[in-house]
Amino acid sequence: MEEPPKQKKSTHKKKPEYLRGVENKKLKAKLVTSRKQRLDVNRHNADSNILLEEDPGYLVAEGMERTYKFRQSAIRENIDINAQKKALDLKLNTFGPYFCDYSRNGRPVLGPVPRRLYRALPLDRFLLLGGAKGHVFLCDLIDTQPQCEFHVRETIRDVKMLQNESIFAVAQRKYVHLYDKQGLEVQVIREHIQPTHLEFLPYHFLLASVGTAGVLKYHDVSTGRLVAQHPTHLGESISMCQNPHNAVMLLGHANGTVTMWTPNMAEPVVKMLTHAAPVQAIGVDNAGRYLATAGLDGLLSIWDVRTYRKLHSYHTPSPVSHLDISQRGMLAVSFTETVQVWRDALATKASAPYMNHRMAPRPVTPVGTAGANIIPLHVSGLRFQPFDDALGIAHAGGFSSIVVPGSGEPNYDTFEADPFESSRAKRNTEVRQLLDKIPAEMITLNPAVLTSLRTDPHDEYRQKRHLQHQANDRKSAAAAASAPAARPAATAGKKTGSAAEDDEDQPDTIAPMQTEAALDAEDKEGREGESEAEEAHEAEAADEGEAKAKATDEAEAEGEGEGEGEGVPAAAPVEAGAAKAEAPSAPKKKRRTRGRSTALKRFLERQKNIITHKKLDVEEHLAKQKERQEADRAQAQAQARGLPPPTAPYDPLARFKPKRRT
Repeated sequence: MEEPPKQKKSTHKKKPEYLRGVENKKLKAKLVTSRKQRLDVNRHNADSNILLEEDPGYLVAEGMERTYKFRQSAIRENIDINAQKKALDLKLNTFGPYFCDYSRNGRPVLGPVPRRLYRALPLDRFLLLGGAKGHVFLCDLIDTQPQCEFHVRETIRDVKMLQNESIFAVAQRKYVHLYDKQGLEVQVIREHIQPTHLEFLPYHFLLASVGTAGVLKYHDVSTGRLVAQHPTHLGESISMCQNPHNAVMLLGHANGTVTMWTPNMAEPVVKMLTHAAPVQAIGVDNAGRYLATAGLDGLLSIWDVRTYRKLHSYHTPSPVSHLDISQRGMLAVSFTETVQVWRDALATKASAPYMNHRMAPRPVTPVGTAGANIIPLHVSGLRFQPFDDALGIAHAGGFSSIVVPGSGEPNYDTFEADPFESSRAKRNTEVRQLLDKIPAEMITLNPAVLTSLRTDPHDEYRQKRHLQHQANDRKSAAAAASAPAARPAATAGKKTGSAAEDDEDQPDTIAPMQTEAALDAEDKEGREGESEAEEAHEAEAADEGEAKAKATDEAEAEGEGEGEGEGVPAAAPVEAGAAKAEAPSAPKKKRRTRGRSTALKRFLERQKNIITHKKLDVEEHLAKQKERQEADRAQAQAQARGLPPPTAPYDPLARFKPKRRT
């Protein structure tokens, strides 16, 4: 039995589905290139995702359960021992209410750590607390042991950690004071008077403050000088925050407006009316896209910073006093002694909060009293802990932190903020930050402007030349369409007589547009011989001026000689002309009489600020030429009217004027 012949495989490749029906070759090539680039990006993203070993975890409710009903006690029972240590409760019942702040990379080490390894492991894991009655407390988040603790003996309105835990700022009653990690006073910034809020811009090393007078001030902590101060003219600012994306400061005012400021502008770059009541709290997410504002009207509004439009708003049981946005976009708000955490509440409107926590009343012993009073713990500050699932709450009885699953960034950039850096790495990081410091003048509302580069000047010149040639082509086409039909030439050779004069009266034809290669070559030649061309043009202009003066003198001499002839009959000129026509005429040198004054004027324009003998001679020659032309014109007008020729006006000082030697 014979086997059926094998079919040959067709070498023609089948078209992919995304190219079917596309006949244009250029479009096909673009589609193939874009698909290849998209696949390469996806492959690189998949490779980079290998480094992101940790994923954020969230609370998940089952059935009819709701996550905002979970209590902290139940959450601590179902998490590991290391995560349980994140929930702190510091009872400081005497000098409250307190204000809190974390270091930039404030993530503590997880797991039991021997005491001897504390100094070799992360240093930036500190919490800074400041009591309104003068108590300052800096502690370690691992063992909650105080690094420094002192009393300033005056009112404290805010505290702020600077580039690391080695230095921090305290807004005291009259000025801003800087302290180091041992509690020693480093500097008193007397330019910041009666500060109420503090913010630190880490990429610019700027400490910003606003006081009771409503003046926003920027202070460079690396150089110790005041960079800028801007009066808001809106009274005392109730709230203050920064946009981490572009380092623009935002202030909330009593008239319901939010203003945005930069150090290089004395007026706000943006002014928004957000509420019909004073703005109590404001916050911006890390990407700089969404703005959260809370006012005394009981509204929590979300705004799009890119379009300055309101997206949605929430009604709160009582006015919000403080708010903060985490690295993962969670929104924490507080009103009286209640704290709510909202998840996915910025881009879209959430139906219910993610978590709800209420501070239990505790006995508080105020300064100067003998007994303790049980009072509700009103929240005086909120701050998410960087790179960790914890929310710090400052209140009248001290400080507490709760576990908020999914709030911290699990994958960090060691060049940006390394929670596990050693003391040597910390010093290197500080030096690198100082070297990479961004000047305050570069803070703008749109940071993408700084990424645009200026084009090459030669490219700009070529583009201008290209546009000029296009304009000349349009003009020449319009002139050709509007001009009458050309007259036939008198002879096949070169034009003489009136034809040549008519051609001279016609405007010069416009050269056609050149190619890009010709333009490049022309630019190169022009740049190379620019100085030589200028010198040659100056010499040519001077020679032309001398030649024209000489030609004018010769013409006057010839006219005088013709007028003094000795009785030649009238027919003699005709016979002489016929004899000249019969005899072979000698080649005459063509005189160029047109355009000389234009060239001289150009020469003088280029020599505006330079006084030379050449320039003086040319100016004198032009003045004499103008006088002769005016005299001839006046004489011609007098002859046409039958009047006697005009005489030059009498100048009594003419004989005293110096005459230049030729």
